[in-house]
Amino acid sequence: MTSPIHQPDVELTSEPFGPILARDIAAEAARPHSRLASALLREIVNNGTWVLARCADSGCGEVDVDLAALGLYRTVIEMADGVDVSIRQSVVIPAVPQLRTLFEASMQLQYILEEPLKYRERGLAWFTWDAIARLKRYKRFDKNTPAGKEYIAERVTDEAASRVTEADQAKVAEAIANMESLLANPHVLPFKQRYDAIKAAGKHPRLWCELCGGPRSRRELARQLKLHVTYSVLYGHWSRTSHAEDLYTFFMNVPGQGGAIRPLREASELLSIGGTAATFALRSTKRMLEHFRKGEDSYARWYVEKVRALYLPVTGARARKVV
Repeated sequence: MTSPIHQPDVELTSEPFGPILARDIAAEAARPHSRLASALLREIVNNGTWVLARCADSGCGEVDVDLAALGLYRTVIEMADGVDVSIRQSVVIPAVPQLRTLFEASMQLQYILEEPLKYRERGLAWFTWDAIARLKRYKRFDKNTPAGKEYIAERVTDEAASRVTEADQAKVAEAIANMESLLANPHVLPFKQRYDAIKAAGKHPRLWCELCGGPRSRRELARQLKLHVTYSVLYGHWSRTSHAEDLYTFFMNVPGQGGAIRPLREASELLSIGGTAATFALRSTKRMLEHFRKGEDSYARWYVEKVRALYLPVTGARARKVV
């Protein structure tokens, strides 16, 4: 008989140092703001699940073309859901990476959907880029490839590598064969050839948009979509937070006392992060419906009936025209 997994008595866990972490107090103090932001995000996510299902039933019918838009929109609502869960407990700063992922997904989705005549090309470019990335990853686990041999050499110097399970070589070979077969399909091959041509020219492809003649970086993509200021905020101020390089998130100055460790679950940016997440999720929802459900007026009615009263208090009057 298998022994039960040991579960320590939760009542015996240590108490946190109150001035740095007081979970219940922090959550309660943030409640006036977190309740509003959470209600907004939850409505957007709940509706988004229905939108995703309806759009999946209304695709173009061509193999693999719709997967990019559907997958990116799913990421948008999943990250919005993650931000909601975080800010409800006043876990605000850790929600920043989720917000950045949401922004990147919504930005790529906008690029794919903004020109109907280029939808197929852009969707397949994204799909091909994903397949190429998977093939690279599989080859890294193949002991017979140059990338695999490099990986083996690197494992020796990695202190935590012993905890990583070695890949089944038969499954790796099968996965490589599947990706190579996929990339040889007639609807995918032209984009793989564009990738190979960029490599042959001595360049390193950096973004999938290059496979359809688009921007070479996320910064360039943001500028093309007129989101360069938003990009600079998310990859400037909040990027420092994501990479643990922002002293302000670690320490603070207390008047009359000097420097002090900033408490965990500090909620000063809660509405900013929640409102930004809501804005990009709403924009993505609107674009999905406009593309996949032409002639449907559900977005306008839903926004007026369910969203507007929640959205304006969270984002403020400045954001009234963004959606």
